Amino acid sequence: MDEMHHLFGCLKKWEYDDLHCKEFNEALQRCVTENFVYMEAQRKRIREGEQKFHISSEGSEVKEHAERMSLKEINTLFKKYPQPDLGKPPYNFHQRMGHQPYWGDQFNLKYKRGKKS
Repeated sequence: MDEMHHLFGCLKKWEYDDLHCKEFNEALQRCVTENFVYMEAQRKRIREGEQKFHISSEGSEVKEHAERMSLKEINTLFKKYPQPDLGKPPYNFHQRMGHQPYWGDQFNLKYKRGKKS
């Protein structure tokens, strides 16, 4: 930000003639380039970190641990970290989408036993 402030101050002083403000312009370009390189490195580290802990990616630490866990350990983890809406009625909420007709049997409920609606 300081580099941009100094560049605009110089441009204002010399009535927007950039020949006198070459060093300020180079400082601003250097700052922008360094920031771009830094942000790309950050994005790469974040992507690698996400892949490291994602279950489906190869070489994932989580996948290796999940393959070695017993059902008892998995159930213990689910009790310790409950999922908010998992396993509560209605389990399979049927709702018609906007492009589906009213008269269509989208959920194959027409010939199932139960209450006629």
